[in-house]
Amino acid sequence: MSADHTPGPWNTTGLNIRNRDGGLICTVTNLWADKATPQNVKEANARLIAYAPLMLESVVMALQFLEIVQDSAKDKDPDLSRAAGILAIGFECVISSATETNENRTNN
Repeated sequence: MSADHTPGPWNTTGLNIRNRDGGLICTVTNLWADKATPQNVKEANARLIAYAPLMLESVVMALQFLEIVQDSAKDKDPDLSRAAGILAIGFECVISSATETNENRTNN
């Protein structure tokens, strides 16, 4: 996993998402050009963005757990092992998408 993003935790002050030192990461604004985004939607979007580092960390930990389950259940419970493997693939895709750099996007 790349650490190219600003490390968490992040928090919100109104519509601003800030790092642990109070530095501005981004500000949520109108999302639709044809109408104003309601304030409660912008605030909800800001909270969701602010939790992105924690969510990414949680997905990484869940992937590690799934890999352990997949490996340890191979002989005892092949269905569980297979299910853990399928979930792990999805989690790997999420992690890859969240940590992919612009350079990797243009080269693929």
